[in-house]
Amino acid sequence: MDADWRELLPSDGFLDTCRLFYVHFDERGSSATLGFETRERPTGSNAFEFYFVFTGVTGVRVCRQGTSLGSGDSGISFRASAVELVKSRAYLASGSF
Repeated sequence: MDADWRELLPSDGFLDTCRLFYVHFDERGSSATLGFETRERPTGSNAFEFYFVFTGVTGVRVCRQGTSLGSGDSGISFRASAVELVKSRAYLASGSF
């Protein structure tokens, strides 16, 4: 992939405020869809979710030493040839996640 996909995010550290809540691998199209949610939003909404679709996915590895993705020895890694922000929405949410 020519650019780091994190360049699509609004700022450094933004992903630290997000919760990964959706992961889908589609072997038919060699793609991976990741959905994130955050409660860091400007006025008018208090929640924001967005989805990235990575295409040309290869080298998928899933390591699990617990129940959460991405902490310690747990996580998902893969390579992709392209990435696209396919959906985003800001909304009012109650409670916390």
